[in-house]
Amino acid sequence: MTDAAQSYALGDFSPPRVPTFENVTPELFASEIQSARKPVVMKGVVRDWAVTRAAQESPQALASMLKRHASQKLVSVNLKEPSTGERYFYKDGLKSCNFGRRSVRLAVVADQLLQQMQQAAPMGLYMDAAPAADLLPGFIQQHPMALAPQDTEPRLWLGNSARVAPHFDVSENIACVVSGQRQFLVFPPEQVGNLYMGPLENTPGGAPVSMVDPRDPDLGAYPKYAEAMRHAMLAKLEPGDAIYIPRLWWHYVEASGPFNLLVNYWWDSPAVSPMSGLILAARTLRRLPEQDRAAMRAFFEHFVFSKDADAAFDHIPEDARGVMGPDTEAYDRVIQPILASMISGALSE
Repeated sequence: MTDAAQSYALGDFSPPRVPTFENVTPELFASEIQSARKPVVMKGVVRDWAVTRAAQESPQALASMLKRHASQKLVSVNLKEPSTGERYFYKDGLKSCNFGRRSVRLAVVADQLLQQMQQAAPMGLYMDAAPAADLLPGFIQQHPMALAPQDTEPRLWLGNSARVAPHFDVSENIACVVSGQRQFLVFPPEQVGNLYMGPLENTPGGAPVSMVDPRDPDLGAYPKYAEAMRHAMLAKLEPGDAIYIPRLWWHYVEASGPFNLLVNYWWDSPAVSPMSGLILAARTLRRLPEQDRAAMRAFFEHFVFSKDADAAFDHIPEDARGVMGPDTEAYDRVIQPILASMISGALSE
């Protein structure tokens, strides 16, 4: 693979590197990293994990460890023909994707990856966001992560070389490289207008993605991407390293190597995804007359985006505030079907 900074260069600009921290403690993470709300590379966070040590020995040693502890539960795996390259993306005018899915056991995934290492043109295999507790009983106890909340469930990303389109998560994220190398090209949330987001509901992996290929950006079709690149940062992670990605930050990911494993932690997820609100607002407000949209902008500013939004209903008794009531898990469970019904009705109009 070519030098990352050069390969992402546009004209005379190459993205700066994501800041790096050494010897990160939970206290440092909370006080200086997460509070700053910007991506950070954390060196050597999981270098002492048993799986990381096995990976440093060889792919075969890592595969043997995974198979030895794997459960019999099935996991969904993405499969790609060699001719389609390493990019997991759309095809056929966004009507379908250039990969298929199959359910197999983790041990089968490991064996297939070892087998593909012998092929001149390997098939792409990519297991994404698989719950570690289901597939590797005891993994959480044997591989502690002190930087994330204790009840955060680790997820496994296992495969060979892959390129994942720029996307964002609605949760906080720490991603830890166990085997292989990972490159992350990250963009702040406010660059959404320059990243040409694809469909909200028909997505390759669950989250909306940018239509731009960072390795080969078509500035004729996507001219504003040049501005997005002026705000981008690049991170290159080796085994043992981790990256913190705040919620709603866009990130393009490259996994390099014939047998790579990443473990990530998502937490602080909202009970109702903000994307639900975006879809509902876009569907109901976007085509209103300009005067009505301006009026609704004032409503949103007052009830959602202002610093005093939490106090917008202080003049109403708390038990009578309805959907603007206190945020509790029990109340969120009541609100979810109401929002689902509202969105369903809006989309059926």
